[in-house]
Parts: sequence; structure tokens; C-alpha cells
Amino acid sequence: VEFLKASSTSYSRLSVATKDSPVVDLKRHLEKEKLKPASINAYISAIDSFYMFLEVGASNVSRDELLLSAPRALDKKEQRKFLHAVELTRRVKDKAIASLLFHTGIKLSECSQLELADVYVTGQNARMVVRSHDGEKDREIPLNPALREAISSWLLERKKKYEGKVVQTKL
Repeated sequence: VEFLKASSTSYSRLSVATKDSPVVDLKRHLEKEKLKPASINAYISAIDSFYMFLEVGASNVSRDELLLSAPRALDKKEQRKFLHAVELTRRVKDKAIASLLFHTGIKLSECSQLELADVYVTGQNARMVVRSHDGEKDREIPLNPALREAISSWLLERKKKYEGKVVQTKL
């Protein structure tokens, strides 16, 4: 709205032939305002949705290409801070989940699919099985002592909390 107030251009009747002009001007304005490409693309997408509602079709204004970067690993200091925050967490389940993600490197979606039968915390060979749901092989991941302790604590609390009740088999 501020853009339209500040603009000296008059945008009269919108049609298939004139629909791109306001979008090009808005894109230029947003670039001058130093908005990030993803934000500019979101504005253009919103306008395209509005144009589709008006039945004039989406604009032909190109989107900015977004650079995808790999996730950045935590440095040693960040790792210590994270683990300290996990230790301060009161809920045993939260500690177990945070420890599981940190110490194994599994994806959040893989963590949410874990079943009780996938985790073995007793004996020398503590491990968990991450089941593949996209046709790849399942994989076994060893559990270090800190993770074994966190999961064991959660399983013990879970057993006490739900004793005598029918519960899901999800971890």
C-alpha cells in the first residue's frame, strides 16, 4: 500500500495486457528497499494469486533465484551451549529427544517414526534401528552412554506414567 501511495504511476484498469507493469514496478521498489529474494518472490506470488482470482492470469514477472545452502553444523561452543540447555530441561522426554537428535544426527521425521521395538538400550550393544520408508535399507545406529541414559530415563518414566494403559508403540 505504501508503494502505491508513493508511486507517481497511475494504474488504471487491470487487464491481461497491463497486468505486468505494476508487478515490475513493485519488484523494483522492493529491491531498492533491500528485501531478500524470498520475500520479493512471496510478494509476487501473492499478487499472482490475486490476479488468478480476478481471472487475468498470473504475471509474467520472473522470480529471483534462491540460493540453497547446506545446513551448517554447530561449532564446539554452540554444541556445549546446546547440551547445557538440554541438561537444564526438566522434562525427561524432551531431554531424550534432544539427545537423540544431537548424538545420532537422524532427521526429525526419522525420530518421529521410531517405535519402542526400534530402540535397544540394554546390554553392551545399545543401538537403534532407523526404518526406511522410501525403499532404502534400514540402518542401525549405536547409542553412546549419554544417549543410552537419556533414553532409558524416558522409557522408565513412560512405563510408570502409562502403567496399565493401552498406549501407542511410538517412542
